[in-house]
Amino acid sequence: MLIADYYLVKRRRVVVDDLYTLNAEGRYHYKKGYNPIAIAATAISAIVGMIVVFWGSSEAATYTWFIGAGCAFAIYMIGSRMFAANANYPDPMESEVLG
Repeated sequence: MLIADYYLVKRRRVVVDDLYTLNAEGRYHYKKGYNPIAIAATAISAIVGMIVVFWGSSEAATYTWFIGAGCAFAIYMIGSRMFAANANYPDPMESEVLG
């Protein structure tokens, strides 16, 4: 999710000052300091990984980290595109570029 968020959602544009503020008006405060899309993507992909471990083959269970990471990446990308306006995402065109 970190890769999806930095490279694809925010397009490598970050407001550094807002990363380190606890102010509710900061760009990265989201909902009470938590990113609900990231939490949902983590929970859903963890459940998918547990299903593979418990009901899948032992061969598939060895790849649960990759399965979970891929699911989280896809769910986060879909969720961030669908709910970006409600999640207080920064506008990439108005952000400063790190570097």
